[in-house]
Amino acid sequence: MNKSAALLLASILRVTNSWKVIALIIDLERFEKLDITPKSAQKIKPVLERWMKEAEERLRLRYGKDSVRRYASGQNHLTDFIGMEPSKKRKRRTSFTPQALELLNAHFERNTHPSGTEITGLAHQLGYEREVIRIWFCNKRQALKNTVRMMSKGMV
Repeated sequence: MNKSAALLLASILRVTNSWKVIALIIDLERFEKLDITPKSAQKIKPVLERWMKEAEERLRLRYGKDSVRRYASGQNHLTDFIGMEPSKKRKRRTSFTPQALELLNAHFERNTHPSGTEITGLAHQLGYEREVIRIWFCNKRQALKNTVRMMSKGMV
């Protein structure tokens, strides 16, 4: 269960009877996975509405009267008032030049498991981060493993 779900659960514990909590936890976990039936959604709707009212009130108290309107317009984020840090943005996908791919493939044919020193040298030579080169070799080994598996099943 992620942090926001845990905070939601804590709010639910405050506003509901404890005998309902187990059923709500199950429904919330299914809700997180978007694996929820309309009946289950109806069951947790009042709890979620109460939680949203509480969250809006905390937002008003923390940021002022207009904060709910700013949030609704997309100027604030839910993480602003539940106390979580926004998640890190992912690094953009690396595009390798044809020359870099030629060198990497040639090196892979000689050695599928290069040492750390070899990876560092290749990274320096090609102008990519060491981690990018390391991941390229991991991905290439996995692709080779999948190809071998498919060939053994007679699918290729």
